[in-house]
Amino acid sequence: CNNLSSISGFNSLEKINGSLNVNYNTSLLKISGFQSVKLIDDNLGIEFNVNLDEITGLSSLETIGSNTSFKALSVSNFSGFNKLKTIGGLLTIITNSTTNNFDGFNELISIGSDLVFYEFIANEFDGFKKLESVNSLQITYSGINNLTGFDNLNKVKGNFIIEKTSIENFNSFNNLNSIDYNMRFSYNTGVQELNGFDKLKNIGIDFIMKYNNNLNFIGSLNGIESIPG
Repeated sequence: CNNLSSISGFNSLEKINGSLNVNYNTSLLKISGFQSVKLIDDNLGIEFNVNLDEITGLSSLETIGSNTSFKALSVSNFSGFNKLKTIGGLLTIITNSTTNNFDGFNELISIGSDLVFYEFIANEFDGFKKLESVNSLQITYSGINNLTGFDNLNKVKGNFIIEKTSIENFNSFNNLNSIDYNMRFSYNTGVQELNGFDKLKNIGIDFIMKYNNNLNFIGSLNGIESIPG
């Protein structure tokens, strides 16, 4: 729909039994409908709406049964999802270009599969404050200056990957206790100090840290007890 600029209806809808997909609307600037929706049984996809900069219409959403994808948008913040508690599958945020300060998903407790950021740009990143567990966590090819948040994350069931980012200040994951597979922190050219990870004890397979060319201080990782390799 090349001429659709806003979505503002569906105000009495409380449950979507299938999926909600809003894709390929090049003129769409705002999604402000769906204010009463609390449950999406299957997937939520908001993709290739290249001028979309505001999503406020899903502010009552608490549960997404399967995968959630935000791709090729211009969203300035994700604070409209701060009642969301559970995502049953994957959460991906890809090629979002104008997020000045990321502060969203702060009531989210559980992600059933992976959390993926790819080609994501934000000056300040401070979200996911109640998230406790995730399968794999990946932040790659992303322009983030200051990374905080993830205050309650205690377990990564798969891989933990932060690679090819421009992160300058890193102080996060202070309650992370275990990574069941690999931890990779590589090619992050901006980071000078690595803080956080104060409670990390176990890495299930390999720990790989390389080509962080400006890294000159590691103020954490002293509690690691096991890296089987």
